[in-house]
Amino acid sequence: MKFYRVSLLLPGILLGVMPAIHGFCTGEANIFFLGLFGILGGTGDFLFWYSLRAFDDEDLLLAGKKAFQATIIKRNYGKND
Repeated sequence: MKFYRVSLLLPGILLGVMPAIHGFCTGEANIFFLGLFGILGGTGDFLFWYSLRAFDDEDLLLAGKKAFQATIIKRNYGKND
């Protein structure tokens, strides 16, 4: 689950936030707007990442065939916190 969460954030960061910061700092308007569109494109992945925040890193996520369809198998039923 931990690596799946990281992979959900990477498209928004690499294709959105970094180009937007680069375009803003260098004054390149085209790169800045390209970064903004990358952030908008990564919004669905960010929302899916946000919905997985309640689960532990030890849980197993099995992705389904459709987008945003997954089964989560909890690994820590016997653990008391």
